[in-house]
Amino acid sequence: MNNTYQGLPVKRKNNLWMIPNLISLLRIVLTPVICFLLLTQDTRARSYAFIIFIMACLTDYADGYIARQQQKVSQFGMVLDPFADKCLMSSLSFTLMYAQFCDLTKFLCLSFMMLRDTAVSTLRSFAGHQRIPVHSHAKIKTTLQMMGMAAMIFPHAGGSSMASWLLFSSCVISLYTGGLYFFQAFKRF
Repeated sequence: MNNTYQGLPVKRKNNLWMIPNLISLLRIVLTPVICFLLLTQDTRARSYAFIIFIMACLTDYADGYIARQQQKVSQFGMVLDPFADKCLMSSLSFTLMYAQFCDLTKFLCLSFMMLRDTAVSTLRSFAGHQRIPVHSHAKIKTTLQMMGMAAMIFPHAGGSSMASWLLFSSCVISLYTGGLYFFQAFKRF
């Protein structure tokens, strides 16, 4: 197994209590709080959900940044970070659909992105995490998806059309990068 990740050494000791891992765990803990607040269907709770969602999104960037800067990349963290991402995005997608924050366009975009993420995660589990690196467009996809979801959550937002465009753009990039991952995987096998 390759002991580097994005050019940094990967520590064999998988210390759960490293700062990047704690930040990823915080994202997992914040997820049900956000979903609960959205399900209450209250404007004040929705405002809190928006703020906490922004914090959770920032943890997605902070954990990776700190891990690379402090060279504290661990095998556990390489599994925990994408799990925390999927936990946040999938749970929030389901909540937004269930609480009827979605029109048909948003519903389809969120559904396709969840299916793509599940397919790519399954592909990675078969191919091994090191074999299929994250495509740079996937980071753009995630940013657009987070912005679209934030626009959906924001109370009193006239941003429904903005949320639709952000989610649609994210969905297109999502399907494109998903296709690239499968193409890379089949080419290697």
